[in-house]
Amino acid sequence: SRMEQRVTEASLTLTAVLDEFQMSLADVSTLRVGHVLPLSDGGQGRVRIDCGERGVAVCSLGERSGRYALEVEDIIARPVEGSYPATSA
Repeated sequence: SRMEQRVTEASLTLTAVLDEFQMSLADVSTLRVGHVLPLSDGGQGRVRIDCGERGVAVCSLGERSGRYALEVEDIIARPVEGSYPATSA
């Protein structure tokens, strides 16, 4: 149970991904401060939360107390049911 407590209290870095798009290396090399990158309409204001290379949740972008905020709409990564490691009887 001590190990389980340490694992559940571990700190993770989450990344909010607003949009993904392709650019050539030449286009990236011309980016300058103030350059505007258009976002696709496909996301409809939704943001994916990733942990490493794995999607965790989908959120909607909004505002709370004058700051950007994310509201969780769907969970992508579901917790594993049961204890880990699985015990055999």
